[in-house]
Amino acid sequence: MQVNKHRVEPPSTWVECYWKKPPLSRVGTTLKYISMQQISKKEVPHRPSTSALHTNFILEAKKRKLQHCELIKYQDDFKHSNVMRYSLHCFIMDQPPKIQADVDNLVDIMKTTFNRAAISAIEEATRMQYKSSLWYEMRYGRITASKAHEVRKTVSTPLNKKIRTCGLYVCQDNPMLAASPDGLLKGAIVEIKCPTKAKAKNNYLKNHL
Repeated sequence: MQVNKHRVEPPSTWVECYWKKPPLSRVGTTLKYISMQQISKKEVPHRPSTSALHTNFILEAKKRKLQHCELIKYQDDFKHSNVMRYSLHCFIMDQPPKIQADVDNLVDIMKTTFNRAAISAIEEATRMQYKSSLWYEMRYGRITASKAHEVRKTVSTPLNKKIRTCGLYVCQDNPMLAASPDGLLKGAIVEIKCPTKAKAKNNYLKNHL
């Protein structure tokens, strides 16, 4: 039995030497990049790129209404179909150059676009706040308030009230303004600030004001 075990086990020298690692494993360490010719020992046929191939691909992608294709996103006529279209950057880039150059006209169009349904969709999609990439995208270019904190979980216990988490709210009258409240109560907005010491509190709170 022991003899058979030693017979089936690979010899100690049956390990590929570290200096025989595949060429691709060196990329990012000693090599900055590697070409297809260096990866394969076989001759790689050269296929020159043509504009026709690119054009046909774009036409087919548009025909299939693809939304998650990076090439499609760089086309002049591309329009986001989800909440991303309310990103300030995407919204401005979708406007004609004449509108982009006229701030007053641009703001008027924003006011009609960012209706209650749009604002509600943005808030619902960004409730994860800093954990959501969409939250950062919606904040980009806007004047926003402070970040949310997990402190609301502790505060809600002595108040005997449930503080509801919320996402980014865009101002309907001025869509370039936005805020992410730390929480919402019925008829109130919760904003958590850094705690202060008792000595410092006297400088701000006097006569219960």
